[in-house]
Amino acid sequence: MERTSAKRAQRQREVRRKKRFLAGFALLLLLCLFGGAYYRLYKYVHQVPDEVILDNIYIGNTEVSGMTAAEAETAVKKQLEEYGNHAIALSACGKTEDVTLSELGLGVDSLDKYIEKALAYGRDGGLWSSYRKIRQLSKEAYEMEVDYVIDAQAAGAVIEERIVPLENRAVNATIKRENGQFAYTDEEEGKIVDIAATIQKIEEYLNSSWNFRDGSLEAVEEVDSPTLTRAELETVQDVLGSFGTDAGDGDRAKNLENGAGLIDGTLILPGEEISVYELTAPYTTENGYYEATAYENGQVVPSIGGGICQVSTTLYNAALNAELEITQRAPHSMLVSYVKPSRDAAIAGDYKDLRFKNNYDTPIYLESHISQDNILVMNIYGQETRASNREVTYISETLKTTESEDPVKFVASSGREIGYMEMTTTPRSGIEAQLVKTVTIDGEVVSEDVINTSSYMATAGVYTVGTASSNENATAVMEKAIETQDKDKIEEAITQAQGMGE
Repeated sequence: MERTSAKRAQRQREVRRKKRFLAGFALLLLLCLFGGAYYRLYKYVHQVPDEVILDNIYIGNTEVSGMTAAEAETAVKKQLEEYGNHAIALSACGKTEDVTLSELGLGVDSLDKYIEKALAYGRDGGLWSSYRKIRQLSKEAYEMEVDYVIDAQAAGAVIEERIVPLENRAVNATIKRENGQFAYTDEEEGKIVDIAATIQKIEEYLNSSWNFRDGSLEAVEEVDSPTLTRAELETVQDVLGSFGTDAGDGDRAKNLENGAGLIDGTLILPGEEISVYELTAPYTTENGYYEATAYENGQVVPSIGGGICQVSTTLYNAALNAELEITQRAPHSMLVSYVKPSRDAAIAGDYKDLRFKNNYDTPIYLESHISQDNILVMNIYGQETRASNREVTYISETLKTTESEDPVKFVASSGREIGYMEMTTTPRSGIEAQLVKTVTIDGEVVSEDVINTSSYMATAGVYTVGTASSNENATAVMEKAIETQDKDKIEEAITQAQGMGE
C-alpha cells in the first residue's frame, strides 16, 4: 500500500517536470520567434541611415527622398529659385507692374524645421509605429505643407520703386494771384499703396491660391486725403503786411526782379517756416542772376546776385507789418541806403538768412514784384484777425554813432589806366541802432518792445586809383605813391607817370 502511494507520487512529480519543461520550451520558442520577428522589424525600420530621409517624402512640392539635411536644403532652395522666375502682376489704381517672386525674396518659413521633421518621419515613434509609417510610404507619399514667405525688406523696396509710382495721390488745392485777383483750383482725393498690408496679402496669396505659376494680385490701397483744401485757401483775402523799396536800375535791378520772382507765389501754411536763402539761392547766372554791387568785409564789391539783400530786407519789413514770427535775421555789416537802421535783413551764404514762421491759423501768400513805378513791392496776404482799432508802428532809434579812423583810403587797380582816380565807396558812419515796435489801440499805447538791435561798422571812403601802363617805371611810381595814402602825392605821381610816356 505504501509502495503504491510512493509510485503514484513519483509519477506526479515527473508529470509536473515535463509540464514545466514544455512550458519553458514553449516560452523559449516564443522568445526566439519574437526576437527574430523584432530583429527583422528593427532591420526593416533602420534599413536607411538615420541621417538620410526616407523614400517618398516631400517638403512642399520638393521630393527629398534619400537626401541628407544639407542635400534637402539645397533641393528646396533650388525649387524656390525656379519658382522665383514666376511673376505676380501687381496692380494699383488701375495700372499694373510685373514683379518676380525672386525680387520679392521668396522663401520657406523655418526651412530647417521642415528638414528636421522630414528626417524624423518614420523614426520618431515606437518601432511598430515607425514600421506602419514606413509601410505607408510605399503606398502614399508624405507631403508637408510649407509656409511660403517673402523678404519684407526686399519686397518693400520693390513695391516702393515699382508699385508706389502707380498711385493716384491726392492733389491739393492751389492758389495763384493774377491781374490783382486770386484764382483757385479744387483739391482731389487719391489713393496710395499700403506697403505693409500688400506684403501680407502677397504672403496670404502664396499660401492659399497660388498655383506655382504666374499670378496677379491687387495691391492694398488706402485713401489719400489732400492736406490743403480750396476752402482753406479761400481764407487768403486780406493784406496782412506790405512794404516797398526803390528798385533802382541796371543789373542790380535785374537781380531784384529775379529774386522777387522766385519768392512770388510762395504759400506758407500755419506753423510753417520759410528761408529767403532757400527760396532765392543759388546766386548764379544759371539761376537768373547778374553781377552787381554787394557788401563784403566792409567793402562794396561786385558779386553775382548783388542786391538780393534788398529783396530780403523788403520782405522783412512786410513780415514785420504782418506781425509774423521772425525766427532769424541779421543786419548788414554797413548801413544800407534803402531802409533805416535796424530795418534791414542781410543774406550771406547760408549763415546770414531771413527766416520767419506763419503764426496765423490760416495760410499766408507772398506776392512779390517790381511795380510800374519801379518799386520793389512785397505783399503778404492772409485772413486778417487783428482788431481794426489796433495799430502797429516801427521806429528806428540810433543809440550810438562812430566814425572811421581813416576818412579815405586809396586802392590800386591794375585794371584802370594811370590817371583814373574815383571814389568808389562813400564813407559811412558806424552806429548802434534798435528797432522799437509800438502797438496802440484807439490811439493809446498798449505796448512798446525792442524787436532787434543792430551794429554797423564805420567805413572810410575808398578811391580807386589806376596803375595800368606799358611803362613799368610809371606803374612803379604810382604804386609807391599809393602806399603813402597821401592824396597830394598820388596826384603828383599821376602827373609824373603820365609824363614818362609809354
